Amino acid sequence: MGMNQRANQGMWNGGIVLGYDVINKELIINEDEAKIVKEIFILASKGHGYKKIAYEMNKLGYKTKKKKGFSIATIKGILENPLYKGKIRYNQHENWSEKRRKGKNDNPIIRDGIHTPIIVIELWNQEQQKLKTRSFRPAQSSKPYFLGRLLRCPEC
Repeated sequence: MGMNQRANQGMWNGGIVLGYDVINKELIINEDEAKIVKEIFILASKGHGYKKIAYEMNKLGYKTKKKKGFSIATIKGILENPLYKGKIRYNQHENWSEKRRKGKNDNPIIRDGIHTPIIVIELWNQEQQKLKTRSFRPAQSSKPYFLGRLLRCPEC
């Protein structure tokens, strides 16, 4: 109940997030990491996909908060996180200890945060509209390959 109350007040409830440092339970912008987050949103606004953005971030030598390379899931998580526009999202997953990621809550708590946003609201809204129009199905080849749906290379 205390964490719900903190979320309703716009206060951060924990977790590691790129672009911010947590000092005294408050989110403070980390300028070096915020530059990476802004670059991700700019590349996405130019029409680059998750894979292309991850490739560019890794090529430039940028690292995540855990000092690892960027992946498609990391880029997707950053682009969909309302924290960067100044909101707090809480209770995204129900019964985490039992359901893990399968217990996604359709109505998480989203409130105005007390932290400073990294991304301006116009850029955020523009990118969310683009994300809604994208197809998430993998491209299908016109040529049928034997065992093509069963085997994949380690890179894929």
